[in-house]
Amino acid sequence: MYSTDEKYITKERKTMFFITPKATEAIIITGGFGKRDPKQPFKVVVGSGTWVIPLLHRVERFRTDAHNVSFKLLAQTKDNVEIKVSATVVFSVERSIEGITRAASKFLNYSDDDIEKAAADVFEGATRGLIGGLSVEQIINDRMELAVSVMEEVSMKMAEFGWKIDSFQINGVTDDNGHIQNLSKPELIRVAENAAREDAASQARIRKAQLEADRDISENQKETDLKTSQNTVETAKARAEAEQSGPLAEAREKLSVTQEQTKLRQAEAELRQAEYEADIVKLAEAESKRDTIAAETKAKATKLEAEALSSSNSVTLQAEMIKYLPEIMESLGKSLANSNLTIVGDDKDITKTLSTLAVSSTTVLNELKKSLSIDDNDNKEVSSDNS
Repeated sequence: MYSTDEKYITKERKTMFFITPKATEAIIITGGFGKRDPKQPFKVVVGSGTWVIPLLHRVERFRTDAHNVSFKLLAQTKDNVEIKVSATVVFSVERSIEGITRAASKFLNYSDDDIEKAAADVFEGATRGLIGGLSVEQIINDRMELAVSVMEEVSMKMAEFGWKIDSFQINGVTDDNGHIQNLSKPELIRVAENAAREDAASQARIRKAQLEADRDISENQKETDLKTSQNTVETAKARAEAEQSGPLAEAREKLSVTQEQTKLRQAEAELRQAEYEADIVKLAEAESKRDTIAAETKAKATKLEAEALSSSNSVTLQAEMIKYLPEIMESLGKSLANSNLTIVGDDKDITKTLSTLAVSSTTVLNELKKSLSIDDNDNKEVSSDNS
């Protein structure tokens, strides 16, 4: 009757024991001196220990932890279908002096099986009564509502016993005639379809996640390979540039000098070409002026000749020739004097140009002589005729 943690103490020639309850039990003490209250026929000890005197006190240990009870029952529904219901209830003693007192008052000397059977009877009666007011379809569609209704129905009765309901669950509802199975086929099909869809969706999500993971791994690997390749190229490029920095700088310097020399030669050639073209233009202008003067001189000589032929006086013709000769020579001299003549070329070109000027001058003189010769002949003929 006493636990191993009881302590034996001798005090004033009286033997006493100090006992302590376990966490899952309460100590019920009866006997002793005095009269007890009918509402509290014994002493309840929980948590801390207490002193008891053998022979004077009677000590009982009362279980207060949870009881797990499963049961099955037959019940008839509102639509006269007999069904089988299996359920599970978990209950325990209220952890209060009042609750323990009520429970111990009724079940102190009961075994665990007797206590659990009493609780099962309470739940079976309430469940059977509630099923009688429901149809099979209502029971199948909402077991949770039935379970809640059962707990509400038995809560007062369980409280009278000093018990509290921890949980109540309806595990299954069946029948021997296949009525429930027929009713549940659409639901079973729907559940199966939902399960199949959920499984397919789950598999799709898994595949998608795997593909994304593979893609991320591939992209990371690609990025790593690219960076490695770039680093390799940059390293090789830097090494090559370092190795060729001396010869490359020298080659660049030589190339720069060559380019500058080429530009200088090109500029000199362009300058010579411009000077040559300018000299050609000036020579052409001088030749044009020379031809113009020669043409004007010839025209004037022709005019004089015509005037001489129309005049019978040779003296007059010669006088006219003499009169215009200074003007002709002066015009020719001014033209040549005002011309900025530059001769471009070698010795052959200079000789050719001077020869041209000489021929032009000779032509003018010949024209004058020819005119004078004609005049002389005419004068001689006139003189003969006069003779």
